[in-house]
Amino acid sequence: MSIIEKRKALIIVDYNLSRVNDVKTIRDYAARQHNLLTVLVRPNPLKHDFDIADYVIDADPLVSEFVERARAQLVELPCSLVAGLVFSDNAIVQGARLLESLQLPGDSSELAVNAFCKYRYRETENALKPLLNAQSIFVPAVAEIHNRKTLKSFVDAHGNGVVIKPKAEGNNRGVILLRNPSVAEIDSALEEVAPYMASGVIVEECIPYLDEYSYDGIGGQYFITEKFSTKGRYPVEFGQLVPAVVSQDRHQAIVRAGRAANLLVGQNHGAFHNEILVAEDNSKVGIVEPNRRPAGMKIWSLASRVFDQNLYEQWVDSALGYVNSEGMLTTNAGAMMVMLPAPRDMYGTELREDIGFYVELLHQQFAQQFPQYSNTIIWSDYEPVAPPMQRIYSPPRDNGDFLASVVLTSSDGAQVLKGIFAAIQDMWRATIDQQLFDESIKSA
Repeated sequence: MSIIEKRKALIIVDYNLSRVNDVKTIRDYAARQHNLLTVLVRPNPLKHDFDIADYVIDADPLVSEFVERARAQLVELPCSLVAGLVFSDNAIVQGARLLESLQLPGDSSELAVNAFCKYRYRETENALKPLLNAQSIFVPAVAEIHNRKTLKSFVDAHGNGVVIKPKAEGNNRGVILLRNPSVAEIDSALEEVAPYMASGVIVEECIPYLDEYSYDGIGGQYFITEKFSTKGRYPVEFGQLVPAVVSQDRHQAIVRAGRAANLLVGQNHGAFHNEILVAEDNSKVGIVEPNRRPAGMKIWSLASRVFDQNLYEQWVDSALGYVNSEGMLTTNAGAMMVMLPAPRDMYGTELREDIGFYVELLHQQFAQQFPQYSNTIIWSDYEPVAPPMQRIYSPPRDNGDFLASVVLTSSDGAQVLKGIFAAIQDMWRATIDQQLFDESIKSA
């Protein structure tokens, strides 16, 4: 009797719904390049999950019995697992434990909690404060909050401002910045974060720097992303530029902080996305938060364009033991994503069908105002951001409070794109305000 050898497979542990196309990219590459099947582990899988994987396992990484439940189903599959990727914040801890139990390469499960829980990360930072301070890394004070008394006590002790955030949420959901708040403002903030209280909410001292970047990459390979964020009550990202346009001193400061964050969360082989604030004179840095996963908001897609290599494919290769090049990725090109906000509070449904029309008007106005870039700046694509029935706030409160995003690339480099970022924002506001005004006149 002949023995049929099992097909080899890659396991992907969970993903956020906005990443469905990225999972498909991984599946297609693993099959094409390495002849691997793909197994997806996900809680309550839906039809699209079965469309992007060869096998789908129903298991929730937030449940304590996750590893046992996943393994019980995995042993029934007619394939042999040879590599794995953990692709969601929710799965960082249990996903790492699952890979370890399967004897697959991966990053530390013991330190993974520092990348999942913002409070645990700050606790670890504070335990190592002398070491980090010696590297010119600012370590903010932190506390859990449960009521007005605990929050007001922390606010009173930190006069430069505080940031309230859920322990384990992404996309800037529930993040609120307070500076010299009144009791009424404190109560309002507590009301806003009430939905996250069951899972834990923290308050931390503001990092006293304004320039924001992220240290991104896989294993020892990295690039730096420049981030554009609002500075008010809700610190929301509204643009990304790859690669960042920085001096050598600033570059070194960002790398120093990024590597420190990776050390604290146990990253060595896999993907990382560490958000960092830098002092104006580059003398100090602060780590906003570390992540052991690919960057969101299309950063990896931007990087894949300008560095001429698909980072999701590189991630698969890395999991299989193929060593990527070490050090910084370099390019002469640049790519930028610009988030386009709503002109007022509304529901995503209101302008969704017309969003392509408005973006095209923006493109036309840009072409008229900057004819010198007609051959070097390409408007690659756009896509709606807020789901149809979602309430959108203006100004935005989190990364989902936008009508659309547009991606631009430049063969002349990132510096050119950085120079037109503010102009695109201004043109968008003027374009959509004029269109809404014209429509209101017609309907009057």
